[in-house]
Amino acid sequence: MPTLASWVTLLNVKRDQTALLIAPALGSLFFGVGALMALPFMLVLGVPLFLLCRRLRWLQWCHAALCGFLCGVLGSLLIAPTNPAYLDSFGIQNGLYFAGIGTFTGLLFWWLGIFRNDAYPYVSASVPYSMLLIVPIALAGFQIHRSLGEVTFAKGRIIAVQGDPPTRGNPAVTADDLTEIGIEVSEF
Repeated sequence: MPTLASWVTLLNVKRDQTALLIAPALGSLFFGVGALMALPFMLVLGVPLFLLCRRLRWLQWCHAALCGFLCGVLGSLLIAPTNPAYLDSFGIQNGLYFAGIGTFTGLLFWWLGIFRNDAYPYVSASVPYSMLLIVPIALAGFQIHRSLGEVTFAKGRIIAVQGDPPTRGNPAVTADDLTEIGIEVSEF
């Protein structure tokens, strides 16, 4: 007959596995449905990282945040198409966004699955006040993400060119409101 202590140990071992599935779903409440995209990356990239960190006994909150950050950045690279124009326009913004989702999801996973889990006695059971260091880093990342601005595209064609048309280099078009627009020259 299993004792109460063995049931608690069994539940604590399963707690980390359950947290692998619950953390991205709860993260979607904060970041929106886009955070559900973190689930496949957490399973494909996060589970091996978790198993490696568990083997090395790197299960403090900072390790979970770093692994989540890496999963987010690698996930954004896997999602990004190979189109250089897309990467130039959205690469940094998506990288910051997914890095934030990954870090938040990694920390949430740590709180739900690792913190005060009897299966990991080497993880500190005291509240990690040093985790407050994440707040200014997150605010800085949020500010950088906002400062990049919203990227918009307009598809159209140039109907007249004053002077000689550009043949090479990085040509630019000036719109009626004097904003400069980068263009890509192609032959038809």
